[in-house]
Amino acid sequence: MRIVIAMALSLMVMVLCASTLQAQRSARRPATAATAGTKRPSSKAPSDSELASLKPDEGQVFMESVVDERPEVLSGPALSYPDLLRQAGVQGRVLVQAIIDTSGRTEPRSVRIIQSPNPGFDEPARDYVLGAMFRPARIHGRAVRVLVNLPIDYKIR
Repeated sequence: MRIVIAMALSLMVMVLCASTLQAQRSARRPATAATAGTKRPSSKAPSDSELASLKPDEGQVFMESVVDERPEVLSGPALSYPDLLRQAGVQGRVLVQAIIDTSGRTEPRSVRIIQSPNPGFDEPARDYVLGAMFRPARIHGRAVRVLVNLPIDYKIR
């Protein structure tokens, strides 16, 4: 029993040390060309005056929860179900995160798989999101870029 407790304590200490070290490294890491100039999504809706002062090329990204009208899929390619996963009876939901631009297209570099029941679903889900056309998100009637989490369901019928 003492051995199990000692092992659990040492594991907890190792995890704590690793997370502290990682936090210290990221705090010291200088901005690179890839991270310089990138903006985090805004979690607060802009006022009318702030929205009027935004230029189309500024590229501010808003969270889905603060827009007046959320993006909506208008059209998209057929979702392909991987044959091996269908034969194996694997089902599930893939959660894809992406930025939808002001024209209703997905920004290719922004697409990330957040959650997936099987890696075999990742590429077809990514292709679907990249090929889909959305009604853009709007704040005060103006189209804005928005960060969304899109659930893609794979079900065997």
